[in-house]
Amino acid sequence: MFRFTTIFLFFLSLSVIDASYVQANDACDTFPYKHITNGELDDWDPASFDIHELSGIRFATENDKEKLYIAMYIIDQSVQRRIAQAGMQLMIDVKGKKRESTYIEFPVKKDPLSEIPAPDLQGQNQSFTERLAASMLFLKKKGFKDQLQEIEMELAGTASDIMLSFGWDERNVLYIEYEIPLKRLAVLDNLMGKEITVGFKLKAQESLPLPPKPVTPIGSFNARLVGVPAGSSPPTSRTTSTQNANPTPANKILQPQQLFWMKHILN
Repeated sequence: MFRFTTIFLFFLSLSVIDASYVQANDACDTFPYKHITNGELDDWDPASFDIHELSGIRFATENDKEKLYIAMYIIDQSVQRRIAQAGMQLMIDVKGKKRESTYIEFPVKKDPLSEIPAPDLQGQNQSFTERLAASMLFLKKKGFKDQLQEIEMELAGTASDIMLSFGWDERNVLYIEYEIPLKRLAVLDNLMGKEITVGFKLKAQESLPLPPKPVTPIGSFNARLVGVPAGSSPPTSRTTSTQNANPTPANKILQPQQLFWMKHILN
């Protein structure tokens, strides 16, 4: 009797373990989200990334039944610096065209007048990433369904159904991930099976205005001794109007605007 009970309990425990294993596998197989938006890209297939040749930005899109996931990574530190200063827009067109009416701007373009020229931080890896991260604080949203305002500004990383995460790895490669509920783009039933376009825009990078040169006020002068040849008349003094003497230089375009679009079928 004791032996029978022992055998029965043994097989019962095996069945419980097996059931737990099946439930765990089923839970993994039916996990509703395709990616974890944490700015690391470990759960992305490297082969799924396309490349924008001019900027070197790698870019990929995927979706599940509820969300659109977008990832990019940027190796070139000069491009990282550019987007931190000039801004970048992620654009989505559910009509499959190239309309820019629905977008997330991150980072938000800085006002050139408020920017201080930064020293060359190449090689100072920690300082470089910290400086960029300190300027990549806000994101701007426009064109999404159920927005309370036409344009919404918020801190990056704020709890929201539209998520954004970014970070650097040990090689100072910048990773950016977006997670967007499909219902914020259009009625869900109207999206599945459709081809949409997703793209990004690097805004034009402008030079910073140079500080104005000091202007000598009218009526003041600097005296200096001048040798005058014999028989010649002394030099006459002339007063030049200060109007437009040192106009504030207009900003110059250092890098033109760049756009990149790719097609994605929601399935």
